[in-house]
Amino acid sequence: MEKPMHHSLILALVFTFFVVGFNVNDSTDSAYAGSSRATGNAEMIQHVNDTITAVIQVLSTEKDLHIKKKLYQSVALLADLGRRITQDQIDGVTHDYPDIHKELGKIMKDLDQLNNGR
Repeated sequence: MEKPMHHSLILALVFTFFVVGFNVNDSTDSAYAGSSRATGNAEMIQHVNDTITAVIQVLSTEKDLHIKKKLYQSVALLADLGRRITQDQIDGVTHDYPDIHKELGKIMKDLDQLNNGR
């Protein structure tokens, strides 16, 4: 069976989020770094939103219940990451999100395995 294009779309979005979302300026000037990270956080949130949208589009056409379950799990994990980043923005917290970087890597790996398993 040929792989559907929409799974490739998910992987492209996740990869983009993974690479671009962490391309934040590491300036030593704290005011500039904080501002840059806030911009980076906004970009990260947008990539989370785009990825969730792509996964939901796949969910609407996916027939395999096991795949649907895994996609729903990915949406839940992505939504939690978005919530945490947003809460940090509200609280004025700026850091490099090493835990989120690790979790995104796991989500990306899971989606890639799901895509390659077809």
